[in-house]
Amino acid sequence: MRSLLPIFVAGAALSACDPPARRLQVPTTLHTHVPSPVYVAVREARDEPFRLKAPDLLDHGTEHALWFHDGYLDNGVRAVLLTRRDFPSVSAVLMLGRGASSAKPGVATALAWGLSDGSESESGAEARWHIQFLGASTRYAATMNTIELHVEALTPFFGRAMTSVGPMFATPALRSSEIASTRRSLEVRRTSEYEKPEILARHVLMSELFPPPHPWGFPIAALPDGTLPKALRDEDIVQLRDEQLVAENTTVVCVGALEPDVMARIFERNLKGLATKHAPAPAPLPVLPPLDKAPIVVVNRPGSSLSDVAIGWRGPLASDPDTLALEVAVAAATSGLGSRLNVGVRSHMGATYGVRGAVDLGADAGAIRITAAVEADRTDEALRAMIQGIEALGRTPMAPDELRAACLKSEYALHQDTAHGIAEVVARQLAIGRSLEEIGTHDRRLRGMQAERVQAAAARQLSLERVQIVIVGDATRIQPGLERLAFRNIVIRR
Repeated sequence: MRSLLPIFVAGAALSACDPPARRLQVPTTLHTHVPSPVYVAVREARDEPFRLKAPDLLDHGTEHALWFHDGYLDNGVRAVLLTRRDFPSVSAVLMLGRGASSAKPGVATALAWGLSDGSESESGAEARWHIQFLGASTRYAATMNTIELHVEALTPFFGRAMTSVGPMFATPALRSSEIASTRRSLEVRRTSEYEKPEILARHVLMSELFPPPHPWGFPIAALPDGTLPKALRDEDIVQLRDEQLVAENTTVVCVGALEPDVMARIFERNLKGLATKHAPAPAPLPVLPPLDKAPIVVVNRPGSSLSDVAIGWRGPLASDPDTLALEVAVAAATSGLGSRLNVGVRSHMGATYGVRGAVDLGADAGAIRITAAVEADRTDEALRAMIQGIEALGRTPMAPDELRAACLKSEYALHQDTAHGIAEVVARQLAIGRSLEEIGTHDRRLRGMQAERVQAAAARQLSLERVQIVIVGDATRIQPGLERLAFRNIVIRR
């Protein structure tokens, strides 16, 4: 370094002292662009025969098995532990196996947010300062099936970080001032989310598929439209904590550069405050009315240049044998720019920036969603193309290359994931009733998937007789085209 620095400085000084007469003069003839021989060769090679066929997909390569240690702590908490030494860090998901489907609207999210507000032994500010000082990070989340507290830290500091994170999860204080702050945040989120047409379309779709009081019809992280903040009562949040936040409902998934016995000792020490009583069973979900030939719901947004289309079905339960094949079918239709609906509506028609799909699974309910924002004046054309693409999934088996690509997109690929990614996937799959064996063999079972099985699952689960369609956009521009489509009755909501 001592020899390079003077040379660099001397060179800079030399260029600064050059007289103006020696500066480079740029010829005016350089304005004319002359294609280089390389550019010409590349341009002429674009249509060579070998480019007419897409290359074969790469092999999976060697997959390394993940050996989880599955057991219980002394207080009854399930601990799923995996040693992984590719990076000197540890990630853990502390998970309550009760989510939004087991609580009143907004309560699960309020409890999840409350986990960051400190414990009975440490204030939220003190806990957050300690975690930040150690270079660790935390994140909380609520899903239909879980309430989670995530923590990541470098290996030497993970045990210290857990001295704050463990009590935050096991004995959350839920002070009144913090609940009031959470209530205000939920109200703000409700207002902001309902201003976004794509989120509004999803909320309306779910409320049509699962009419109130079914919990799947309410937003997870926002209060339902028309619900006042005061409807989220302190007593309901405290009741969920006192009744359900117990050891028998709790699972810890930890992945990182520590031995399983060391992980177990850390969790034994820091989760001992969890109650060990028996939790009451959650109330059964309400019975849903049949969903046959439901009307198309148009939420009017005057002046909108785009129409946000949401197509959905009530999906299978996580235990249904169709779920694996259904994941492949939805991936073939919507995952990536080469998927069926993206090729049809995005590439060929140019009517959208992208079509997306999701399969939401739960132990007690499920949903399938396909969404796209399309040009308002081409809403009927785009909707027709999407419906035709969905119908085709259940009519004919897909080609081998398409099947293989869809299976690849559906894989967990845990052996390639980060420690936190593994912990999150495993925790959420355990929450919906999957076993470690099912999680570990998920990708292997995908490789044996048959096109006929995917076709049969699509025909059963994506029936147009039981589909619900919601469109958020300018009704005056949407309605005439939908009436020409003559697919369903149309209901306009102002």
